[in-house]
Amino acid sequence: NKLGDNIPQLCHRIDTGTSGIVVLAKNNDTLEFMFDLFRDKQLKKKYICAVKNNPRVKDSIYKAFLTKNSHRGFVTVSEKPLNNTSQNIETGIKTIDSFDDFKLLDITLFTGRTHQIRAHLAYLGMPILGDSKYGDNNLNRHLKLKYQLLCSYYLKFGRIEDERFSYLSYKEFSCPMPW
Repeated sequence: NKLGDNIPQLCHRIDTGTSGIVVLAKNNDTLEFMFDLFRDKQLKKKYICAVKNNPRVKDSIYKAFLTKNSHRGFVTVSEKPLNNTSQNIETGIKTIDSFDDFKLLDITLFTGRTHQIRAHLAYLGMPILGDSKYGDNNLNRHLKLKYQLLCSYYLKFGRIEDERFSYLSYKEFSCPMPW
C-alpha cells in the first residue's frame, strides 16, 4: 500500500441509501479537525429529496425533538421530549417543485441527528419516496422504488482559523442534482 499511514477515512456518515457528498480525510490530524467541524456544526449541508406531498406543510424551519432507540435502529420525532435522551432538531424545508401528489424539496440541516431528515419529514406527513424505514411502503411498491430519493448535494465550509486548514475557508462543494 503506497498510502502508508494515510489511508482515507470517513469524517461523517450519511444514512444507507442516501446518495451524494461524503468527506474523507487522508490523515489523523485532518480527521480530528473535520470531526470537530461536523460536531460543532461549522459546515452548511443541504439535501434534496422527493416526498409525498402534504399541502399543510409550508416552506419554513421546523423544530421538534428526536428520541433514538438504538436497539431497534429507529428514531421517533415528537413535539415535546419523550425522555431525557430526546434531542432538539431543526430542519429547513424549501419547495423546489411540486407535481401531482409529490414535492421536490431542498433541505437544510441546522442540527444533524440520526435519521433526522427522514424521520422529521415522515412526522410532518411528507415521507421521503423510497424510504422503507420511515416512508410509505405501499406507495414505494406502487412506484417501484428500491432506494430513498434523498441526496446530500451541497457542503460549505465557514471561516477556518486553523492555518493548516485555512485554505478550506468558505469553500463550497456540490454534486450534480440526481433524478
